[in-house]
Amino acid sequence: MQKSVEMTSFTPDAPRRRVDKSEIERRLADAIADNRLPPGVHLPEGRLAKFFGAGRTVIRDVLRDLAGQHLVTLLPNRGAMVSAPSVEETRQICEARRVIEAAMVRLAASRMRTPDLTKLRRLVEQEEQAWQAGDHHEAVRRSREFHTGLAGLAGNEILAATLQNILSRSSLSAALYGERRDPGCLCHDHFAIIDALEAGDIDRTEALMIEHLTRIERRMRLDRNQDDVRIEDALRNTP
Repeated sequence: MQKSVEMTSFTPDAPRRRVDKSEIERRLADAIADNRLPPGVHLPEGRLAKFFGAGRTVIRDVLRDLAGQHLVTLLPNRGAMVSAPSVEETRQICEARRVIEAAMVRLAASRMRTPDLTKLRRLVEQEEQAWQAGDHHEAVRRSREFHTGLAGLAGNEILAATLQNILSRSSLSAALYGERRDPGCLCHDHFAIIDALEAGDIDRTEALMIEHLTRIERRMRLDRNQDDVRIEDALRNTP
């Protein structure tokens, strides 16, 4: 059973400026997707309101919106916590990624230009550097940007928005079931996909993407490791 993370030693600090509802939602969603706020972390309305300089009603609305995206779970009489996907939900997320990203990469391949390839390659280089530096959060962000970058090149906004949510939920699954220190998204897979795109081999590009996502699923385990996280620090380090 998922054990939630409690945060003690807390000294509240408010940001320098008030932020609106959309920015609060974006920063919370990004902190969750980057694993700065991992599964099981409680999200007290009062602490979030103080940090963002917002009213509790605004925070409550944001948490409801994130619950609708399956990034937050609302618990009766206990408030909100970062969602912890079940094993079955994780399998379904992995399956959805294979279906969506296989179609996405074919669309992207038909529209790919040299500057696009250069940008994608640079993203993967940054991801690789982050893994080597031990910066897990930055590596996760760059990995996600690689996949969303491909989605953007596919030219389908609905597909891109759908994938954005699935990637965030996939990040929660990886945080729960991935092995410690195990890169959730393998850089050499990303480089191989870019090479196939550059060669104009659409069938191989699709096959490599499916193999890549299948490999990620197979590397997951059922153990769940979490560290104590301070909400304010996680959000402060989210641009």
